Amino acid sequence: MKILRLFVFTIFYSAESKKHVKKRKNTQPEPIWCNCGVRIIHTSPFDSDSVFPGAEIACGDPALLSPGRPEAQPYNDFNSTHCLSLSGTCFRTVRFIRKNRIPDFHSADESNFHVHKKAYGCVANEFFAKMSTCRSKPSSLIDDQCCEGHNCNAEETLGPTGAEQRAQQRLRQWYMISGGIVLGIVLMLMVLLIMLWRPINRKICTQVKYYNYCDWSAKGQNAKSDLENKKVEIDGKPWTSEQKHEIVRRDSNRSDSGIQLDPSPNTTVSVVPLDFSENSGSGAGPANLVQRTISRQITLLEIKGKGRYGEVYHGRWQGTDVAVKKFFSWDDVSWARECSIYTTSMLRHSNILGFVAADNKDNGHTTELWLITDYHHNGSLFDYLHTHVLTMEQSLTMIFSAISGLEFLHKEIFGTRGKCAIAHRDIKSKNILVKSNGECVIGDLGLAIRYDSKSHQLDLPTFTSDPVVVGTKRYLAPEILTRALNPENFSAYARADVYGLGLVFWEILSRTVLHETHEVAPYKLPFEDQVPGDPTLSDMKAVVVDRGYRPVFSSALETHTLGRDLMRLVEECWMESPEARLTPMRIRMTAQKLMKL
Repeated sequence: MKILRLFVFTIFYSAESKKHVKKRKNTQPEPIWCNCGVRIIHTSPFDSDSVFPGAEIACGDPALLSPGRPEAQPYNDFNSTHCLSLSGTCFRTVRFIRKNRIPDFHSADESNFHVHKKAYGCVANEFFAKMSTCRSKPSSLIDDQCCEGHNCNAEETLGPTGAEQRAQQRLRQWYMISGGIVLGIVLMLMVLLIMLWRPINRKICTQVKYYNYCDWSAKGQNAKSDLENKKVEIDGKPWTSEQKHEIVRRDSNRSDSGIQLDPSPNTTVSVVPLDFSENSGSGAGPANLVQRTISRQITLLEIKGKGRYGEVYHGRWQGTDVAVKKFFSWDDVSWARECSIYTTSMLRHSNILGFVAADNKDNGHTTELWLITDYHHNGSLFDYLHTHVLTMEQSLTMIFSAISGLEFLHKEIFGTRGKCAIAHRDIKSKNILVKSNGECVIGDLGLAIRYDSKSHQLDLPTFTSDPVVVGTKRYLAPEILTRALNPENFSAYARADVYGLGLVFWEILSRTVLHETHEVAPYKLPFEDQVPGDPTLSDMKAVVVDRGYRPVFSSALETHTLGRDLMRLVEECWMESPEARLTPMRIRMTAQKLMKL
């Protein structure tokens, strides 16, 4: 068996050897003609070969060929310009000399060299083609190029030398790096310009007689004044100063639903959507404002009440109960004012009525102005106290939540997205709603004013004839009744709010059950027995200022431990002197302390 295997291997090896030899014979290169000769380009002081620049040496002259180089090898056949290469390979050798006399063979900068001479010829045999000439590494002084084919080493065929190619490659790399740096700088500048453009070049829009007027030229803090100084015509009539409404700043490219923000006159919406992603439970985000022509999606269920500006309805929107406040069409300025107050930055608090949206709706006869807010089934505190009596714990909850809401309104929050200070100016039990958990929320901000301490600007509404005597007469503070309030001082308005809230606290305590046998008197408004149902300023001044009268507490409250503390708290809220009244923070801390007893 071993002998047989050895025999088969011998026969197979012999066949493969013959095949390999035959293949080698068939792959022998064919002889080709190559350009041959030497041309001097630049004189070298170190080389005796250099006769003069431009000299051409005949092919095959060994006297001018460097020994050891391929061109020094004997040629099989040659004439004055061509040689026959048996290896099938032609070559071109380029030699360089430095411009200075100190040689630096490590330098790779071709700008420091001159081309000394160029030699063309045939690679003598296959060994030089594969191992020497065509495999030599480029240096700073010698550059070899090899090729295959008749006359392939001609100058126009080979193109630039390897050194020139490396210089061109480095130049391309430099262009790419420089271009990348310039492009990066341009992109950074574009991003910076976009970031600066968005906050200072917003679209400024205002509503005039249910039409939207927008202007891109108003910029920065001067946006409002720039817009108001422009001449605007609506239906061919000039826009007078009396018709100027609250300006709503908006970005025309932002929309929750993708709906066009400049609709037709019949469906004009002047309150602009805000981004819900920026909201936060802490109140750091903007008001919960939605822009979806929401009036067409709300079903009105029943009317809940009427006020001086319109009607309030209970509605249903996408399965959620909402309150819809309809303003009279002629009172669009009040509607725009209240929308502006509700959209104040960071005006989100658990004891401030939650704002949902504002919209216009054409019912075919008139244009309805809608203000949509959260709905509370218990209604206003005024209605709730008519039908409910309270425990001391419930009363403290209402007092604490109401003063917390007022404190948040009065507080100015500083920062990138700060909040200006707001005074309500119409605190009363009808403007305070009762939540399902028994807490109170403050609503109806139509008469509110804003104050910015940085600019010292007091934002007073323009639709009131008297900037001082504003609000419900029954709840007006003594300094308002006597017109002693300084209209330029925000703190004066804030102290007047505390006086009105003190009367609301009295209403709450008048309906509080102190013990099992305590009989609570029917609900009464403050000063109900002293003035008529719709008192005048003179009536209220005679009672509150001239007589110094205040609502009377029940005798049961005076004998109750917590009752006495609450009585003193309320009495310090309605003091005659505004400076003597407690601050909202002090009232809140006292109420919180009493809740723990």
